[in-house]
Amino acid sequence: MVELRVFSDEGAWRWIGYTAPGVNAEWETFSATIQESEWIPFEGTFVEFEEVLSNPKRLEVRATYHGAGGTVGLDNFELLARGDLPVPIVLPAINSFSAGMDGWMRNYPADAKIEASTTGDEDSQLIWNEFEGNPEGFVRIVESGGAPDAFVVPGVYLGDWRQLDTPRIEFDYRHRSTSGANRPVEILIIGPGAVFRWTGALPGDVWSHQIANVIVSEWMQVSGDATFDELLGNVLRVEISADQAQGAELNSIDNFSLLTADTPPVLQSLTVSRRLISFSGVATGPNPDPIATNITAANGELRWEATVDGPMADRVLFSEESGDTPTEVTVSFDTQGAAAGIRRAAQITFTAVGATVSPVVVVVRLILSDQPNPTPVISSGGVVNSATYQPQLAPGTLATIFGQSLGGTPEGTVASFVGRTQDSLPTQINGVRVLIFNSDGLLIGEAPITYLGDSQINFQMLFEVAGLAVVDVAVDNAGAISASQRVQITGSAPGIFTYGQGRAVAVNGDGTLNTAGNPVSRRQVLTVYMTGQGPVVPALASGKAAGTNPLVLAPLKAVAFVAGHEVVIDFLGMAPGLVGVLQFNMRPSHFTPLGDQPLIVNIGGHDSNVATISIQ
Repeated sequence: MVELRVFSDEGAWRWIGYTAPGVNAEWETFSATIQESEWIPFEGTFVEFEEVLSNPKRLEVRATYHGAGGTVGLDNFELLARGDLPVPIVLPAINSFSAGMDGWMRNYPADAKIEASTTGDEDSQLIWNEFEGNPEGFVRIVESGGAPDAFVVPGVYLGDWRQLDTPRIEFDYRHRSTSGANRPVEILIIGPGAVFRWTGALPGDVWSHQIANVIVSEWMQVSGDATFDELLGNVLRVEISADQAQGAELNSIDNFSLLTADTPPVLQSLTVSRRLISFSGVATGPNPDPIATNITAANGELRWEATVDGPMADRVLFSEESGDTPTEVTVSFDTQGAAAGIRRAAQITFTAVGATVSPVVVVVRLILSDQPNPTPVISSGGVVNSATYQPQLAPGTLATIFGQSLGGTPEGTVASFVGRTQDSLPTQINGVRVLIFNSDGLLIGEAPITYLGDSQINFQMLFEVAGLAVVDVAVDNAGAISASQRVQITGSAPGIFTYGQGRAVAVNGDGTLNTAGNPVSRRQVLTVYMTGQGPVVPALASGKAAGTNPLVLAPLKAVAFVAGHEVVIDFLGMAPGLVGVLQFNMRPSHFTPLGDQPLIVNIGGHDSNVATISIQ
């Protein structure tokens, strides 16, 4: 966790943040309130908090978060005091999120200084995405379905708004959930003595533009006795809702602007969600499935039209050739009579009508194979745990399919994360899918794939199979579907990844591989990599990489033994940045035998395979 330390001659106190810093080189903002209730004394410190603060001699910000090394950056360190200082004058400002979060936060933990502030869900996450905004970057809250979450604007927007000439708030918003939004977007402005709320439009799964004029007739007083004008004289907090549906959801914000009557107009831009549309099929087969793409505009609606050119332009069909943003357009391709091969078939140009906005060009690629694909064959008993090679799997387990004609090349293809967010594995590679059915033959879903070869597929068993006793697994190679293999599902199916002669894939505290020549010392941390933990907290989508904010834990009861001696478990959770990989941190005791020793881990009543580690 992030940690701030204050030292005096008499002792030291420390503040510990509510979360650990991210691992993706993204700037995050932390705020430590100097109140005794939020600080704790160092061990051996008996001096009072106020005494330390009365004569501080040293401040430290922790810069070590991982045993394997790395870099830590610090910027914009400030010691702030509100007190009786004049309220700052707020000027027009814009956050486009093209370079980071721009100081935005979410409403968790509670703001102890502002009584009217809301409190979100501990398990939700605030993330920045560099590439998929409207355009470029944006900020998103991954809402877990608990307490209502909200975006909290940074300090540049806080202070006296009364100097602004006809102010208005504009921003782009996007919502995604299984049910769709059933609550409109809302803004809360909080100040001394009053809270006012603005209610906007119902969001959807495309970027839409919201405009909130800062005039009293468009805002409703939620609490307090102060007038709207008095509120604008000292804006302490601004929140934008991120709880638009029941259950888990994704809400995103971009191009947040506080503008005035004399602010230069914000430049508009046209965005198309797909810059490459790739159709795959068989030269003698049916047309490929249509592909949908979203057309949106930043900072207001735009009229658009699409034109297509290229050697096969006459085969490209649109559900709509023009419209107003936001719009979902379905693109189809007529492959009848087309020769086999891979080619750039056409390009689509999306142009804004009546606006000086750069057009967007989308490339259409066609991949046609010579003949229908052979039907995949899964070997008998060929669906197994990737770590143990046993046929028992748990929800979220990394698994392996062995067989023939599975759809990959002899050299194999290692899957990469989908899109530039690098957070989810694909469920289809070159037309090959792993299908998971329940015992009644109903499709549960497509499994995330980590590796595709001609005789082997590595995949993650869906978390959605929780509660089932068995599932059926099949391989679909562009319409050629194998016979299914039945697999047993258990609450947990722990497996230690091994190499060589059964050695555990494990690293010592310094980040080096644990080997016979490089053993771990007693009472030192050893990290072992596993799979098959079963349920996780907070819930994690199938195919999604675990993060650090928050850490994803394995809640089932676990015990571990080295040569029959129980060891201390420091951490049991999903390895950050990886899919389906369980990170098990343990410390051998003084009684653990030295040398090469067998390790076995029991999670939820199920034993892992036996793997070798080395102790000194």
